[in-house]
Amino acid sequence: MSAALKTLAAFAPLGLIGCHQAPSQSPVDLLHSLRQCLDAVPKTAQHFVSPCTKLDLTPLNGITRADLLAALGPPTFCTLANVPKGPDCSSHYNTWSFYRLPASTLGGGPELSCELDQAQRCEGVRWVNSE
Repeated sequence: MSAALKTLAAFAPLGLIGCHQAPSQSPVDLLHSLRQCLDAVPKTAQHFVSPCTKLDLTPLNGITRADLLAALGPPTFCTLANVPKGPDCSSHYNTWSFYRLPASTLGGGPELSCELDQAQRCEGVRWVNSE
């Protein structure tokens, strides 16, 4: 089976075949789907954009940052080399990358972004495109 077909097969249970978005999921189910999507982003340098960026993130509005970290792991910036590590990377970094670019390529892609309020809850969870 080709790599493209394997990727499509992996996302079929999530309702992400073609350009169709899955119906809104419960927050728990959505976090589980997003974790699977992050795990499916290739670790090698190739161009890849997760089909999960079509998912509706509104069920996550109001989630605590701690719950988001528990489900998705540290924000992408916190996993890069030469960034201070710790149990919880600075709360200024609240984006998770759902793409991969080839090495030495400039650009960006879709990222899950959480806007924190003073109570460390995500007022808004949305897809943004980094550049």
